[in-house]
Amino acid sequence: MNIDPTTPGVAPSPDPRQAAKLRELEQTTGQVVGRLFFGAILAQARSTGLKGEYGHGGRGEDVFGAQLDGLFAERVGQAGDFGPAKALYEHLADQQRRVVRYERSVQEIYA
Repeated sequence: MNIDPTTPGVAPSPDPRQAAKLRELEQTTGQVVGRLFFGAILAQARSTGLKGEYGHGGRGEDVFGAQLDGLFAERVGQAGDFGPAKALYEHLADQQRRVVRYERSVQEIYA
């Protein structure tokens, strides 16, 4: 039985360059989705103005809070199997595999 390793549901065995690209794609996808989903939530929470006497970072938190929220959002997006990040990654990775498969077939035709 001949199984195509690029079909959905079958784990491909990419070359090292493609594996590195897919790892980078997974990391970047997590960052983007984290910023879009969690960044918006954290920005909304920060804008409510709930500052207590305790647990507030003072002027530094006021000035750099948005940057801190961005870092939190990116890290949360990269951590674990967050649904939208995983779905987006799978879609983009499938497209990347198709491009590589197409490039190989073109090289075989013109080689």
